[in-house]
Parts: sequence; C-alpha cells; structure tokens
Amino acid sequence: MNSFIEMNAQKFLDKIEDKCLIVCTNSSIKNLSLVKANFIICNAFQFEKKTKDIINFASSIEFDRVIGVGGGTAIDTAKYIAYVLNKPIDAIITMLSTNVYATNKACLIEDVEKVTLQAKTPDHVVFDEDLIKKAGIYNMWGLFDVLSIHTALWDWKIADAYGVEKINKYYNRAKHLLEYTINFILKNYKMLDKNLKEEYHLIAESGEITNLYGSGRPESGSEHIFAKEIEKRILNIPHGLAVINGIHEMSIIQNNVDENIEKIIELIELDKINKQYNIDKKMIKEIKENLKPRKDRFTVIDTL
Repeated sequence: MNSFIEMNAQKFLDKIEDKCLIVCTNSSIKNLSLVKANFIICNAFQFEKKTKDIINFASSIEFDRVIGVGGGTAIDTAKYIAYVLNKPIDAIITMLSTNVYATNKACLIEDVEKVTLQAKTPDHVVFDEDLIKKAGIYNMWGLFDVLSIHTALWDWKIADAYGVEKINKYYNRAKHLLEYTINFILKNYKMLDKNLKEEYHLIAESGEITNLYGSGRPESGSEHIFAKEIEKRILNIPHGLAVINGIHEMSIIQNNVDENIEKIIELIELDKINKQYNIDKKMIKEIKENLKPRKDRFTVIDTL
C-alpha cells in the first residue's frame, strides 16, 4: 500500500526540489500554484487519455519524478507514465471520485478503445482535506466504486459455479468492506464532507484488494461493463455515476437487488442526476439489450 501523507498540498509542492513532471487538470491549476522552475506542467486532458500521445510527450522531456494532481484522468495518466518510464510517482488528490490513487491499473485509450492497463501505484498520496472539500458532490462518486463489490461478487460466484474463476479469501474481505461502506453511506450521507478521511480509506481499501488479488475481479464485474457503455455515449460523465447505474441495472438481471443500495440510490436522487447527464430509459434499454461479455471477466452477461 502507498504512503498516506496528510498535509497541505501547496506546502508539499513548495518543498519539492526534484525536476518534476506535473500532470494536472484545469481545476488543480485553479486551486494550486504549480509554477516553479523545476516543474514541467502538462494538462492531462491534452492527451485525451491516448497512451501513444502520453508516452510520446513524456519520453521527449527530462524529469526525475512524476506528480499527478487531480482526479481520475490526471492520476491515471501520471501512473501510466511512471510505470512505462520507471519513475517515482506521487499523487495529490483533489477529489475522491474513484479509487485511482490506490490501484496499479490505469483506464486509458489504445486504438480508440478504452482499456485497463498496468500502471504504477503512487509511492505517496497527499491528502489535503480542505482542497478535497472543494470538489463537492464529486467526492461521493468514489464510494460507488466500492458499492460495485455488490454485483461484482455475485458475478464472481457465477464464474466459480461455471468453473471459470474460483472464489478465494479476497471474496470475504471485499464483502466485509461492502457491508461497512453501505452502513457508512446510510449513516453519513448528509455529512460526507465531515468524513472525507474515512471515505478516503474505504475507497483506498477497494483498490488495495484488487491489487492483492491481481485483477479487478473483487470489485469490478457486469456493472462496470454496463458503465463502460454509458461512458462511450456520454463524454466526461463521472465514472461513479456510470457505475451506480450499472449496479442498479445489473443487480436486477442477477436477481440480486439489495434493499440498502436501493435506499442509497433514492437518497442521491439518481433519476434527477441522470436527467442532468441525458441518461434516459431508452439509453438504459439499448445498453442492456446490446451488452457484450468482457473476454477476461466472466459475469452474468456471459450466461444471458
């Protein structure tokens, strides 16, 4: 597991003397002063998540260390650069929108397809609560990467029953995390901004479990396959929003609807949020009718 550093992000940056490649986003540029003589700054969005463009750029410059500053896109891009070029990496998270800061994988684009690639887990993660609070509702989305354990474990049971992938000790560890997280959300929903540190560790634990297992199986199944289809249709949709839709729809197909998760869906008023992103019943129906299995992840979709 990476090293957790709780401190002011600006002070952390100001102390750095190494020549660094700073991979950031527009929001992090607004909230932090990143201009230093030893910093090379690039906006992660300029690469559009394309691995070829990312590595072509990073290979063309000299630096000793990578620092990802932002949410999923910035940290994924920084992690991939660090892995390919074998550089140390730190992450300054500006929102808790995914478990990206805790995993050794990156979701990027190769040949127009979104793929999950090997990356480097950050050596250090800087947690600045005042900075993260500025993200508002985006801090809620990362918890849905933990709730996805619900449908992912059901898919794992199906894979085990078909003799594809045997259940092991990480099944129970993920299940315990899921139960704790459901209770945490129901208890703290109206005051999540006062519990960001605990939320950070819950999301990090989901990433750590997948690192130890060796793949996303304990927390990624049919709901993420569904989410990926939404993300193809709607650019820049929060990953967690796509995932919670996937959990809701795939748990119905699995005959695995959980009362407490449905309560959470009511609490966040998912229908209203979906309207804001133009997710409607027609789109949901089309996705469900055209879902294709993922080659490396046996799920309920393979049995339909």
